[in-house]
Amino acid sequence: MTSSTRRASHEEQPRVTIQATRTPAPATWFRGLQHPFVAFAIPLVVLFCSPALYRLAVPSSSLRHIDEHKLQEIASLLDDIYATFVKITFIPPTAVKRGPHWINTTAIPCERDPNVLRLMEIMPYVDSIEVEEENEVQRTDWLFGGEFLDYRQPHHLVKGCNPLRGKQVNSYMTPATVALTSWRTGEWNNDRTFVFLYDVLRNSIRIFKGDRWVTYRDEDEPYSTGRHTGHDPDREIWFDAPTLLRRVLGAYQSLAWTPWETSNREDWGVDVNIIKKLLRKNGWPNSFDSDQFNADFFRAKYSPCKRGPAEAAYRRIEELEGKINQGEDKEIGYIEHSKQAILSYEDQIQNELDEQERWVLVVKAQLKRWEIARHEAELKAAKEEVGRLCPDGMCVKDEDVIVWEFYSMEKEYEKAQRALPPKKTCEWDLTSIVDWDPPDPVLYRNCVTKRKREAYWLQLAYTQFKTETLQHCAETGCTLLPQPTLEELVSARIQDLEEHIIHDQTRAVTMYDWRPTLPEHAEKAQILFEMEASGAANGPWYIRDLIDDLKKRLVDGSDKARLWRCIDDPNRVC
Repeated sequence: MTSSTRRASHEEQPRVTIQATRTPAPATWFRGLQHPFVAFAIPLVVLFCSPALYRLAVPSSSLRHIDEHKLQEIASLLDDIYATFVKITFIPPTAVKRGPHWINTTAIPCERDPNVLRLMEIMPYVDSIEVEEENEVQRTDWLFGGEFLDYRQPHHLVKGCNPLRGKQVNSYMTPATVALTSWRTGEWNNDRTFVFLYDVLRNSIRIFKGDRWVTYRDEDEPYSTGRHTGHDPDREIWFDAPTLLRRVLGAYQSLAWTPWETSNREDWGVDVNIIKKLLRKNGWPNSFDSDQFNADFFRAKYSPCKRGPAEAAYRRIEELEGKINQGEDKEIGYIEHSKQAILSYEDQIQNELDEQERWVLVVKAQLKRWEIARHEAELKAAKEEVGRLCPDGMCVKDEDVIVWEFYSMEKEYEKAQRALPPKKTCEWDLTSIVDWDPPDPVLYRNCVTKRKREAYWLQLAYTQFKTETLQHCAETGCTLLPQPTLEELVSARIQDLEEHIIHDQTRAVTMYDWRPTLPEHAEKAQILFEMEASGAANGPWYIRDLIDDLKKRLVDGSDKARLWRCIDDPNRVC
């Protein structure tokens, strides 16, 4: 018994010893924590390390203070610019949408500083649908090609992350950068588009023009267009944002600029210098008569007929040969444009290694040569017509100019009277918008209001001009020129279509003769060529159907209003 007890005691003892070493007496911990150094160090560690640990866990941009005053100033200046556009009647008053807005931040594919998100909420926007021009797919731009941005729209939120359309210039976008204008796409001026990039932390703006940064400020201009940097980040200049926006606003208010000028739109129909004269004439900015300005604008747009019966021939010459715009800027015509395209194709042919692609370029160049030949024939015919209608360069006597101008104005006025009423036009416009949202009644009302306002301006212009022309004829003995009848217009349209048939038939024969030039193995070029050749061969059948339809409608006479609209708008589907 004694030996077994001793053995059991010997086996249990090590276990007790091990447990004692693993768990020190509680008094040991308390004694360590009571040391003066430890009691002082722990609060310091918590104090200094906790913010750093929090910043590691939370994105730094979300911790940044929002400078509400600074952002409100930027939003207010943008609002002042847009309000100036409303006052000058460049955009309708309902188009400006003021904040605060709800922004779908989940649709933003890039990191955004809280100040940027707040600015998106409070800055004003211009509704692109309400500023769309008639028969225009593109929206109205306003700053040398820079387009209105609207961050309420999901696709603009995406576009805002890379507003230079894929041009990765020195990592130009940061979470604190927001574009105030967008790069206009698909236009002839996209290489000169101005994009304003605002940095909310610097409170500064960089201006990107086409593919260069504007870097030099001239005290006589809102910003200089004469000196740029290229892509060197060390030479990029930041403009103080409030100062720059105030200078832009001042440029519009003083008529150093007009939005018709800076929008870079080609088809306003009135020279920008004439627009400035009309604005000053009608009291801009302090006593501005917007109704009379727009009446004068319509008169200048629809009565440019200084060349009488040769006006159409002159315009065709300008389209084919080119013309000089305001500022002595040469706008090349169709012929020169096609010649430049041929030179480009020829250069590509020399450098193209793929034989299939090389033959495609050969076909494209040949198509342009045929196009030049057709345009040169049209140019010759137009110049001969000008020579016949304007002997010795005199198209219209000075005393008859007003008669021809009113004739041109009256033609456009009568077209407007035959068009669909504003409500029907707006219904058609809004149903043609590519939009997944249901019809918006507010948008519809705004559209009708805009159409009615434009109709009033046109009516005012026509009434005033007619009174002036009748008074002139009473004094000089002249008579107003009669407008062509429906029968005369249909006959002229049929003649144009028959000439198009002759052109297509001639082109089809020419293409058939050239066809053996293509080798059989040039399959891609063969496909392209056949597509063009089939259009020339089958086009006359379609045109003959149009001619037969016009003749049938004219004889039937049951829906002359619709036939009038078809003649007024050749692009209309009737």
